[in-house]
Amino acid sequence: MGALTLPCSSIDDLLQQHSAALQQWFASGDRKIEGLVIRKFPSWLESEQFIKAGSGAQFDTARFRLMMSNQRDIWRVTIDMIFHPKARLLDDGSTAGPGILFNVLDDEDQGIPIDYFAASTPFSADSITPEQWCTYWFKKLAKSHHINRIFAYKEFEAEVD
Repeated sequence: MGALTLPCSSIDDLLQQHSAALQQWFASGDRKIEGLVIRKFPSWLESEQFIKAGSGAQFDTARFRLMMSNQRDIWRVTIDMIFHPKARLLDDGSTAGPGILFNVLDDEDQGIPIDYFAASTPFSADSITPEQWCTYWFKKLAKSHHINRIFAYKEFEAEVD
């Protein structure tokens, strides 16, 4: 079944609601979301930091370490999940509705856009947990044809025993 897309005002509310829930989830300690696959590599997310809009970021931003294992080594990429609760004007003059922007951070902590997804949710807004929310969006990112952009910014983390 496809994702349910809600009217714009509902999407605004949905993004703000999930941003607040994710901020609380981050505040409760280090978190890990397992079970992802990025280009056939077993992967997981580790929470790093939640940046509230106006305190170092233009929009609410959840920063994760995306960890990937190729059976010999573990690689890390730092990815920002940015909540865009309102429609916005793009560089080409077109308009994008509310949604989620993914950036990868380079070695100077500058965000490099990976992909943008219009906001939608496959769940009832009341029943989705922060883990399910993140898993849903990162699985969409994993299927994106822009996912290869992250590999230019991967960093060696550890050898697998």
